[in-house]
Amino acid sequence: MKTSKNKNVLSSLTVVIPTRGYNDFLPDCIQSLGHNIKDIIIVTPDHKPDKRLDQLSKTHHHIKILSGPKGRGPALHFGYEHVQTNWVLFLHDDTLLSPQALIELENYLSAINKNEKKAGYFQFQQNSKTVKSYFLACLVKARCFLFALPYGDQGLLIHRSLYQSTGGFNTSYPMMEDVDFVSRLGRKRLHAFCAPLITSDIRYQKGYFKRIMRNAYCLSLYFCGVSPHDIAKIYEKK
Repeated sequence: MKTSKNKNVLSSLTVVIPTRGYNDFLPDCIQSLGHNIKDIIIVTPDHKPDKRLDQLSKTHHHIKILSGPKGRGPALHFGYEHVQTNWVLFLHDDTLLSPQALIELENYLSAINKNEKKAGYFQFQQNSKTVKSYFLACLVKARCFLFALPYGDQGLLIHRSLYQSTGGFNTSYPMMEDVDFVSRLGRKRLHAFCAPLITSDIRYQKGYFKRIMRNAYCLSLYFCGVSPHDIAKIYEKK
């Protein structure tokens, strides 16, 4: 893939990252975004003084730390309400852009005929190179191909007009907000990037099969009409 000739296109982009607080993956996430993005908005619930988060904002002038509501759905929409650009990239705090993803993002935003009526998502990849990790990536790829259901750890690039016309993230959903939103978008309004995002495998270290089955169970509960609040209790159960 050719490198974008105009990195200034990233000045039309804001990245929104919800987080429960500082984690060791967050600095790498910020670093992977480069220095040309307009703003990076980090939303943390009931933000209290945190030297590590404060240091991030001091090191990177384009980072804004906001105290927002609990739950990913409310936090994502809260971050969006503070966006001043036309394009928004929603990211998880344990996910970073691969170099290829950043190039593809630049090229997409600089395209003359870029489609503002589609939301883009990236391929799934973990930061470990095990057979289990590869198998999980294949499952995710199959899910996206068969059901057009990318999750939040694959990122979501969307134009302001499409976000607003679709209704945005549901502010009452503590989780499943990504499934709800992309379901409303539908397959025809989704664009799959070829490059991967790199996400932490820490959530799977207690067992890949257990986590995969829990995710599938939660997804089936959602489509059976179970409340996302009840699903969140199941998901967080140790």
